[in-house]
Amino acid sequence: MHDEMEVNLGNLLLSLADAMELANPAMASHSIRVAFIAWEVARCAEMQAGDIEDVFIAALLHDLGALSVEEKARLHEEELNTEAHCIKGAWLLSRVGFLHHLAPLVLHHHDQYNTHARFERTVQSRLAQIIHLADKVERAVNRGTYILHQYDRLRDMAKGQAGKALDPQVVDVFMTVSTREDFWLDLESPRLYSLLLRRGPCRGQAQQVTIPELKQVSELFRDIIDFRSRFTATHSFGVARSAKLIAKALDLSEFEVELMEVAGNVHDLGKLALPNAVLEKPEELSEAEYWLVKKHVYLTYTVLSTIGGLRQLPEWAGFHHERLDGTGYPFHLGQERLDTGARIMAVADVFTALEEDRPYRKGLRSDKIVATLAQMATENKLDGKIVQILVDSIEKIREEVDEQRADLRDFYDSQFTSLPTFAETEGNLG
Repeated sequence: MHDEMEVNLGNLLLSLADAMELANPAMASHSIRVAFIAWEVARCAEMQAGDIEDVFIAALLHDLGALSVEEKARLHEEELNTEAHCIKGAWLLSRVGFLHHLAPLVLHHHDQYNTHARFERTVQSRLAQIIHLADKVERAVNRGTYILHQYDRLRDMAKGQAGKALDPQVVDVFMTVSTREDFWLDLESPRLYSLLLRRGPCRGQAQQVTIPELKQVSELFRDIIDFRSRFTATHSFGVARSAKLIAKALDLSEFEVELMEVAGNVHDLGKLALPNAVLEKPEELSEAEYWLVKKHVYLTYTVLSTIGGLRQLPEWAGFHHERLDGTGYPFHLGQERLDTGARIMAVADVFTALEEDRPYRKGLRSDKIVATLAQMATENKLDGKIVQILVDSIEKIREEVDEQRADLRDFYDSQFTSLPTFAETEGNLG
């Protein structure tokens, strides 16, 4: 299997970071804007190229521990109770091998300069302080006011925090950067994503992503998507692993099997835009809520489609609610538009949803699942051949998925249900 893909790391992370803020126009592209500010400050400070790249990526992912739409909104409006999302974000990032070293930056990105004397003299602390400043400045921007009309207020705010919340040396660099009108105009520009993609620190062929790295990033976002609720804590894992096993049984290539698992990990990416009040509702959804839910696959497809080089992955992930007879959503594609990967994902998603506990019902027994899948195949909603492959091995697939799902559930329970302390997290990351 060729493990190289034409996927740029910057393109991948910019798109996925943007997806985390789809729900609220008041905070759209917050992480991308924070990453831009941090990148400009680090460049002006003439930091090493590796440190500039690190602070840029960590800034893109700094709020990944604020899992729900509601938590993100509260965090954006006020700087209270920041510790929980720093801890969650650090734990999530620590599981990504090639990004593990950035977890301390996420953990410490809300540290107050005047209360962390031990931490303030390291390179990592300087990078974390850059993210802290960038986050403060971006959240202070009034998006309804022309950016250059806020120039003095934002600079005065940062200067007033020097020696208090913020490292004075970091503030000094920011004061130099922020004298340029183009800095502020870039920050406000709707083309900021393109600017960073073209000029940012992760551009170029040297930053191509391998299949193992792509899997690690997909697993990170799988957990961001699913860890918002105990009811969904292992859903994407179940879909991804079931789809992978079905793909193996169909003798797809090794590359396609691995890509199928990646697609399963991110098939519900658009659910980042759904409030927990909808995801965890214990009774039937209202018509308005159901129409809101229908948007999630559209968002999954459109976000993944902005990432070049993913081949069939946007379709495999984004078409999982389409049906062969054209009655699915949101594109109403028929069987002529749904390739084998999309058909596998649809079966894996229905199977996993039926076997899981939900707020409004318990998971179903295998015989009930088989009957439902068979009926959907008879009605030409799901591919009968793929359904039969799953049915023939349903107990084996359930056993294999459940065994590995237990490890993920244990991690969720230990790190997200009963949150470790800041000190415990710092010690374990070290």
